[in-house]
This record gives sequence, structure tokens and C-alpha cells, in this order.
Amino acid sequence: MSIYGQTKGTELEKQIAQLATGEAMGGMMYYAMARFAAAQKPLLRSNREEIKYA
Repeated sequence: MSIYGQTKGTELEKQIAQLATGEAMGGMMYYAMARFAAAQKPLLRSNREEIKYA
């Protein structure tokens, strides 16, 4: 049985739900930051080249 089933109907149910939601949102934020960082690499490379030849 999962922790959701064990806390169903108890005072911990709401807190467990909030923690699970926070975990999911944190995962999505990490994914978004990773995608953003990957998109920035070509820009940083071109900026470095521009500075080098300026």
C-alpha cells in the first residue's frame, strides 16, 4: 500500500498531497531550467566568438 492509501482520511492527508504537488512542480521547474540552459549554449558560444574577434 502506498503512503497515499495509508494517510487517507487522516490529518496527514492534506500535507502529503501538498508535498507531492511541490515535488511535481519542482521536477517541472528543473526540466524547464535544463531546457533553457541547453538553448543558451549556442548563444554563449557565438557571444564568445564575437568578443574574441572584436
